[in-house]
Amino acid sequence: MLLIRTIPLAFLVGIVTACSGPIQTRVDSAASPLPIGALQFHFAQTPGPTNGLLTEAQDAVSAQLVSKGWTKAADTGALVTVTIAERPASIAITQQQDTETHTRVPAKRQKPLQRCKDVEHRLSIAVTDTATGAAIYNASASEYHCKGTLTMSLPYLVRAALKDFGEKGGKSVQTRAGVE
Repeated sequence: MLLIRTIPLAFLVGIVTACSGPIQTRVDSAASPLPIGALQFHFAQTPGPTNGLLTEAQDAVSAQLVSKGWTKAADTGALVTVTIAERPASIAITQQQDTETHTRVPAKRQKPLQRCKDVEHRLSIAVTDTATGAAIYNASASEYHCKGTLTMSLPYLVRAALKDFGEKGGKSVQTRAGVE
């Protein structure tokens, strides 16, 4: 009798945990030495209508840069470009180089018993010295989600992408709790 009650409970726990668990934020960043006096920044102008989520991302990036001692300016200083994207996680991203194809991001497999399709939320940030055109900092942060929205991920993606700003950069994985 105990075995019969345990099996449905184990099955229920398996279903509930299929879309829960830690969220991994994958970060890839590269930095160059900061140019002398490059403590001002402005954002690249976006053509067309303003996207509310992009504006929210730029505001969050701005707040992080200001907390690191930078000042937002009208049209001077470093140029900051912010890109946000959401794509089906089941699609791999490949890059053609000469005659070879390289997988940059592999397709993600669904977890057993997972009932919803994963998507990848990605934020990319590029900071460019406007005087020389040299890259000061490039980073991307991404997470897989089944039920979480890009709006929910955005603050975590911005913090993760700018974590190494002003430092050497590199690849890392950060783990957090949240809606997967």
